[in-house]
Amino acid sequence: MSAGANFYKCKKDTTHKSIAKVFTDRGYTIMDCSPLKGACDFVATNGEKVYFVECKSKGGKLSDAEAKFYQYFKAPIYILYSAQDAENLLDLNFYNCNIF
Repeated sequence: MSAGANFYKCKKDTTHKSIAKVFTDRGYTIMDCSPLKGACDFVATNGEKVYFVECKSKGGKLSDAEAKFYQYFKAPIYILYSAQDAENLLDLNFYNCNIF
């Protein structure tokens, strides 16, 4: 890795695929940001709405780098723990999880 690079070998939470699938099944395009240290796991857009999503397994905590980034990022980041959380967010515009 070159000096100053912001990429690293990422470890995805076990819920990442199932949460991303909810978005893609509803016509959203996904940009995987998980290799960017501290950034959200992915950005999803359907051309009208944009969601910055952090996927966590049940009981998962933000890393120090994530928490620091999220304090300074100027858009909401949705921390989702399951595919059901993603469905609630998209289908019901209901969000019952952490948001930064």
